[in-house]
Amino acid sequence: MMITKNTNKVIIASKQEFEKVIKHIALVDGYTKINNLIEYSSLSGITPYRTKTMLALLRYIEVLVVKKNNITINPELQEEIEKDIPRVIVTCVFSTLLKNGVLREFIQKEALHYDYHLKMIVINNTLIPSKYAHFRNTLIELGFFIRSDNAYNILAVSKEYEIFFETTILNYLKINQEYEDLKLSKTQLDVLLKRKSVVGSLAEDFVVDFEHRRLGSKNKQVKRISDIDVSAGYDVLSYMSTQSLLYDRFIEVKSYVGETHFYWSRNEINQARIKNDDYYLYIVDRDLMEDSEYVPTIIKNPYTEVYESNSWSRRCENYYITKED
Repeated sequence: MMITKNTNKVIIASKQEFEKVIKHIALVDGYTKINNLIEYSSLSGITPYRTKTMLALLRYIEVLVVKKNNITINPELQEEIEKDIPRVIVTCVFSTLLKNGVLREFIQKEALHYDYHLKMIVINNTLIPSKYAHFRNTLIELGFFIRSDNAYNILAVSKEYEIFFETTILNYLKINQEYEDLKLSKTQLDVLLKRKSVVGSLAEDFVVDFEHRRLGSKNKQVKRISDIDVSAGYDVLSYMSTQSLLYDRFIEVKSYVGETHFYWSRNEINQARIKNDDYYLYIVDRDLMEDSEYVPTIIKNPYTEVYESNSWSRRCENYYITKED
């Protein structure tokens, strides 16, 4: 499918127009003639050009099947179409981007951020290439993305699709990045992911569960953001107490086996300095995580208590080197 006018104003169709056209196609037993559909759409207030563009997109993402001048719903999607048309289109958009190998170009991990005030995943709109404007704007029209009222360049992932985004899109981006950047074989990648799951994700999940127990309230959603916002400088968002209305406890999780040790990045240290008493290090002994009574080492304001303290030793493992002119 080629749509040459790739600007922020490109709108294939509204949510209501997508639903109206697809419902009409689904009502017909067998194929619908495209000319008859265009005529029906015109009577419903949808211009022929808009209908043709809509059909081109739906055919491209394989929601529709076209034979000559006839069109029908993809049989594999028929049941889901009857339940939730917008969700089917959203899923097919991302499936198409994934199949074509351009999902990482459409959504770059560097563009993602977790806004702890909004409690939503946000993406920098300016980092979505303009050639994908038709996909982006379709996702906006269908309610996957929500435009920010305060910043034109920010799009938020709607709460309705947050779980889908985290479990499907982010998981693919994470695994694919490791596979391509490290040039690993499939076997090596499986071993790496298993190890990283143990040393990273499981420790963070442990801390999330620990925070829920500490707060003693299911009404407070402790949020792990390490896979969403790689530049945040902390892994988990939590609350000081059940009286807190906004996230006010920023937790960086470190885990170890044997002697207590961890790596602390410059960005994490800077966030600890900025957030001061709201920033915490949770240092987790991986050998003790399965003990229901285990409490990790918790350090409040680690910039002062660790980085500026003589009680902890540190050494530089890497240097950033450039050549002088």
